[in-house]
Amino acid sequence: MPLPNGFGNVFARVLGHDGRTDTVLRLLEQGEVRSVDVGVIGGDEIFLSHRSYGALEQIQNEAEQGRQQPRRRLLRHLWYYGVARRVLFSMPLARIAVELDGERIAQDAVLVTVANVETYHGFLPLTPSASPIDGLFDVFVVPKTSKLRLAMRLLQFATRAPGRWRGVKTFRGRHVVVTMDGRREELRVWRRALPVLVARGAIDELQRRTIEEDAPVEQRAV
Repeated sequence: MPLPNGFGNVFARVLGHDGRTDTVLRLLEQGEVRSVDVGVIGGDEIFLSHRSYGALEQIQNEAEQGRQQPRRRLLRHLWYYGVARRVLFSMPLARIAVELDGERIAQDAVLVTVANVETYHGFLPLTPSASPIDGLFDVFVVPKTSKLRLAMRLLQFATRAPGRWRGVKTFRGRHVVVTMDGRREELRVWRRALPVLVARGAIDELQRRTIEEDAPVEQRAV
């Protein structure tokens, strides 16, 4: 039973869990067990939400180094913005190659996210249609661009500005290979592998919500 107990809690919040005691008790008494997808990196490393490469990975690693970030939500948001500004304008942008289901979809991308759920739920929705029940990853790619344009693009997504999908690419598939700085990772969807306790109707609501917020997808797995 995934419960939010920190800052992001993306996977738990996508399922509608809020971590309150009365919610936990109600789930134990009235919830239903449903199976959801998980992502697998290599042969054994599992992730529930997403795996990011390039600028987002650099920002996350820098922000969480030493666990110095503030505990209060507003201050933590400001902390991450400050780290993002420092990272984007002081570090070189990555060069990332991506293959999806055997086809090359990016060669010199600067940012890639492979998502099983909505990325950075409610904060930076790069993959609003990603779902842990469809057997597919949503892959978000920012092709080669300047640091300033990348920063502006992320700001557009954070504010859900019109036109934010122009200049980026989104794909959907089962098997992703990411190569960056000599590091190669293979990611696969493990279909309906994780049984979770959720509120009745939560999975149906998740499916409806992700269809309504469907992002433009350039390629779907057959």
